[in-house]
Amino acid sequence: MDNTKMNMKDRVDHEIIDELIFLNKKKENFLNKQIKLFLENTDDLIKKIQNALLSNNRNEISNFAHSLKGASASMGAINLAKLCQCMEIVLEKNTDQEINLILKDIITERDSFVFYLKEFEKEQN
Repeated sequence: MDNTKMNMKDRVDHEIIDELIFLNKKKENFLNKQIKLFLENTDDLIKKIQNALLSNNRNEISNFAHSLKGASASMGAINLAKLCQCMEIVLEKNTDQEINLILKDIITERDSFVFYLKEFEKEQN
């Protein structure tokens, strides 16, 4: 098992990943389409969070982080969902600088998860 998979081992819901792989076998390009949709959706939500940070609208940040948490959990990105939940919690008491650090972690985790999914997709083909 390569380092990426080992690093992701405890950061994903393997039942959901297995379901995605199963569906990919039933429906051609299913996983590729799901990855693309996930990437587009999360890109949009991250941009909305960044804009809400600029306008200091913590209510919008919370709503977008909540949406990102749901999208992440539905794809099996458990650690990403936890980071989004952390952002929801820290919004109440923390500074913009601390929120930006969590957002940076969210972006890094999202990118790692997408890479992980793409590696699984390659193995399936």
